[in-house]
This record gives sequence, structure tokens and C-alpha cells, in this order.
Amino acid sequence: MSPLSKLGMRSRYMLCVTASAIGRNSYFIIVAWIVVNRSHGATLMAILLAVGSVAEFLTTNFGGRIIDRYNRWTVCFCCDFLRLAVIAGTMLAWRTFDPLLVLSISWTLYAVIDRTFLTSLQAMIPAFTDRDELVRMNSIFSTSTQAGNLAAAAAAGVLLVSVPQTAVFILPIVCFSTSVVALAATELRTISALRDAKAEIAGARACKKAGYSAVRIEAVAYAMTYAMGMIINVLASALVVSRPGGTALHFGYLEACWAVGSLFGCALLLCRNALLLRQTALLFLSGFILTVFLFANDLRVDFVLIILLGVTYNVARIILDAKIHRDISFEQLGRYRSRVHTLCVALGLLTYAGVALVSSSLPPATIFGYFGLLLLSASAVFVILERRGAAAGGLSRT
Repeated sequence: MSPLSKLGMRSRYMLCVTASAIGRNSYFIIVAWIVVNRSHGATLMAILLAVGSVAEFLTTNFGGRIIDRYNRWTVCFCCDFLRLAVIAGTMLAWRTFDPLLVLSISWTLYAVIDRTFLTSLQAMIPAFTDRDELVRMNSIFSTSTQAGNLAAAAAAGVLLVSVPQTAVFILPIVCFSTSVVALAATELRTISALRDAKAEIAGARACKKAGYSAVRIEAVAYAMTYAMGMIINVLASALVVSRPGGTALHFGYLEACWAVGSLFGCALLLCRNALLLRQTALLFLSGFILTVFLFANDLRVDFVLIILLGVTYNVARIILDAKIHRDISFEQLGRYRSRVHTLCVALGLLTYAGVALVSSSLPPATIFGYFGLLLLSASAVFVILERRGAAAGGLSRT
């Protein structure tokens, strides 16, 4: 593939990524706001989040098998089109049926389809990226996603206060339509690139058992970092309320700090190839930052800590994506990514349950600190397992 052809395909791919991120986050904001307002509380929204997570947990491995069995572009395009159909159906059914029932069904269907779409979209990256550019390409992917999320937050907020609720779904519909068109424009070249990449990788890359074991350890370490992100999402507002003088404005600042940290992490990896970074080191760093919450009692300190956690979380995700693309065979990429996500969702559900049990008796900062101690202990265990695996690999080669 010529450099110009690869550049054109990447541009269309990134347009699909950005438009999809805007549509996805705007859909989440719209549903969350409408459900909370109509149900007069957050209980139903919490139930929807749990149902969506369970649906992903039960179906993500099946989606991964489909991605590996069929053409990646075909699966991605079909899921993109199905997402658009779900949102359009939600808008049409809004006036006829109970809105909360419509949103509940829409949310569950969307969670399953969107997870398969995301997995297939990311599984296409090695098809048009050189091996030494995997970190950079995954960083660009993450930057486009974060930028889309920020744009969606601004646009959805304006729409919710300025147009009828039935009309707000036009935003995700337009975004998903753009995503479908951008993906369709890459059809011929993408299919050809995927076939070429599959043949090249199948011939040049032999995934050894030791390599898989190393990635498995890093995947478990990342899943704990993922659980950290879920804890922050659940307890961020409660943390602000627990601080002296904390207001809704400060909560907005806290969310902005997380986004700033995520974008800074993307920018950091765009500047250098960081495949040598270990998930265990990032897990240790995240744990250390979280333990500082045990000693802090100031919102300004919280803002700095959240920025740092946003950096470690996003860097950990990008590095794992790049290492999976590098070390896992092309034929098993979809399944492996699905297994990692299943593990993350499982730990996330356990995290939700744990927070629900202790949140009434422990302040948010204390929960953050104790979870940080857990991450520190886990990182030490993972380092020991990695060294044992490396030693066993060295003995087998001798």
C-alpha cells in the first residue's frame, strides 16, 4: 500500500473514530439525563448501567469470535449500521411507548452492539500500521476518542436545554451516520489491507506460550487499573461533596481534570514509543497516587491527583492495546481483546458491589486510599509472577 493510500485510509478511519465517539458519549449523556429526570432519582440509571455491563459480559466473547472468523471491516460496518438503527428506532418509538421502557431496551441492545463495534474497530489498527508505530496509532485513536467525548458533552448539554427531548437523538444519529459513511469509504482498501496484513502477520509472527503469559499478566494488571477508573466514576461526586466547600462547579472541575489527564497521557505517548513500559509499573504508580487521598483534605490536591490518575489510566490502556496488537496473532486478536474486556467488566462489577457495601460507612477519600493499597500489593505480586515467567522461559531455551 502506497503512503498516500495509507494516509487516506487513516484519515477516514479517524473520522469514523471521532464521529463514533461523539455519538456514543452524546447518547450516554442524553439517556442518563432523561432517565434521572423522569425517574426522579439515580436508581434506574444505576440499574441500566449494571444491566448494560452484564449484557457486555455475557456477549463480548461471542462478539470476539465473530470478529476473528469474518472480515473485520464487515463486522465493524454491520455493527455501526445496527447502532444507527437502534438510535433511530428509539427516536421513533419515543412517542408511542413508555419512554423509560424504550430507553431501557435501547440501552441494553446498544451496549452489546457497541462493544462488538469497538473491538472490531480497534482490531483493524494493525492492518494499516507498521509495528513500530503501534503506540503512536493507539495514542491517536485515544486522542480522537477523548476529543469526541469532550465535543459530545458540550453539544449534548446545549441540545438538552434548547430542543425537545425527542429531537436530541438527532445528534447521535448524525454522528453514527457520519461514522457509517466514513467506514464505507474505506471498504475496498481496508478489505485488501486486512488480507495483506493477515498474510504477512501469519507468516512472520509466531506467538509463543511465554509471550501469551506475559500479556495475560499485563491484562490482569490493566483490569485493576480499569476498576480504579470505575471507582473514580462512581465516587467523584461524593468526593467533592465530602470536601469543605465542595459544589457542583467543583465536580465539573474534577471531571475536567480527568479529561485533561487523559489527553496529556495521549500526547505523552505521541512523543515517544513506550512499549517498554510495564502495566505493573503503571499499576504501582496509580496505587501510590490513590493512597495520597488518605492524607489529603483539599479540593486543589484532589484536582492534581485526578489529573495524574487520568494520565496513568490512559497510558495503561494505550500501552496494553499496542502490546496486544504486537504480541497476539492477527487470527486471535478479536477473541483476545474480548477476553480482556470481559475481565475488566467482571472486575468492574465486583468493584461496584464493593463500593455499594462500604460507601455508607467509609468516606470516598478513604475508599480511594484503601484501593490504592490494594493496587500496590497486587503490583508486587504481578512483578514476582513476571520474573518467575521470565526465569522459566530462560530455562526452557537453555
